[in-house]
Amino acid sequence: MAQLVSDVRLRMPDPTRLEIWYNLLEPADSVWIEVEARFGGQLKPTAAYLYGDYGRDVPVGPNRRIVWYLYDEGHRIKSDVQVRVLARPLALPGPIVQEAPEAIALYPLLNDKSRWPIGPGWAALSAVLPGVGNMFVHRGETGKPKVRVGARPLVTASFYGALLYGLNQRRLARAWYDEYTRQKNPTEGEPFYQTANTYHQRYYLATRVAALIWATDVTLTLIRGLRDQRAVRKASTVSWAPGWQNGVLIAQVRARF
Repeated sequence: MAQLVSDVRLRMPDPTRLEIWYNLLEPADSVWIEVEARFGGQLKPTAAYLYGDYGRDVPVGPNRRIVWYLYDEGHRIKSDVQVRVLARPLALPGPIVQEAPEAIALYPLLNDKSRWPIGPGWAALSAVLPGVGNMFVHRGETGKPKVRVGARPLVTASFYGALLYGLNQRRLARAWYDEYTRQKNPTEGEPFYQTANTYHQRYYLATRVAALIWATDVTLTLIRGLRDQRAVRKASTVSWAPGWQNGVLIAQVRARF
């Protein structure tokens, strides 16, 4: 029995997608995959979350690639996964040819402990604790989530410091204004009014600074979260390869939107 598929390799750039690489030795009617988790059983990727060299008219050659956006499909794999690449020969009906068992690879997901979803949802945490949510929307060199602290605790401290200071100035402004209203004439009350006005201006400025810090951090966290969410679909959105159809050389273009 001829072998259509060989040298299956797995790569996981980040927890959101799984890349399956293989060599297609001869023209095939169709190519597809089977995925099984060690703890979780059989997984069934759907076509809407698959991209690359699968299905019909896959070009023959080395380093064919299938990308499965498993996170978008709702899978949270917590164990090693086993992937099989299968191909059906052109001469139908015929047997389904599968790569040799030794070509099946296991990806050690359990060795990667620091994983969490990166997305705009962290902006909700920044809305409560400015600076904190922004710590969790960053990636390391490998593309995996990475906590970045830096000066972000100062953002939290600055926001609450400015907010509390402003509220205290408002309390003092009201107290001095109440004292002004109890004076017998405007001349005696003028110093109390000016003091109340000074405290009110400080309250206004402090709360506006706090609002600016809050809005900036939430916006930046939201933008970075959306950018990271789109990044999982950036790789090879459009590709082309030569092919044959009815004896004519054609260009096959694949696009993912």
